[in-house]
Amino acid sequence: MRPVFAIAMIALFVLGLYVMAIAFDHPGAEAYIFCGGLVISGLAFLIPLQLTKD
Repeated sequence: MRPVFAIAMIALFVLGLYVMAIAFDHPGAEAYIFCGGLVISGLAFLIPLQLTKD
């Protein structure tokens, strides 16, 4: 089950980086989109820690 969590974590982290990168293409909403990318990247580490807790 750990490989599934590892793949999900990597996918969420890359998605968060992508969202942070496209934030600068949307004038007026950069902060909201960038913060959304930070939240997605944070979830990439939070979810596996919660699911693999002993």
